[in-house]
Amino acid sequence: MFDLTTIYDSRVAAFLNWVVARFMETLQDDENRALLQSISSHLFTVDGNNIRERGLSKESREQLKIDPLRKGAPLEQMEANKLASWLLRVIANYQFGPNFGQSDFRQVDKAFFMLGFDLKQLK
Repeated sequence: MFDLTTIYDSRVAAFLNWVVARFMETLQDDENRALLQSISSHLFTVDGNNIRERGLSKESREQLKIDPLRKGAPLEQMEANKLASWLLRVIANYQFGPNFGQSDFRQVDKAFFMLGFDLKQLK
């Protein structure tokens, strides 16, 4: 059960939100945008600190319907972790194919952890 579960911390959340925001920008029709919003609205975001950027812009948060700095109750945190893990599985499946294993999933998870350290690096 936990083989394909991400450690959903501020770094993973930062890069996952960034990826979802970039994907939202590619969607042209309202139906698909609304569908993505119904998924992304369950994710969390944090701002980081004065040095590192981990939060989305206000505009991106509004587009994705992500509440800023929402911590949530334990059940909401668990649901957000399950959703983040599912999204990372989708990405691992896209990258490695449908028979990807735990080591493939961990490569994606580690990459998100590192890339989410400071979103300013991605600009």
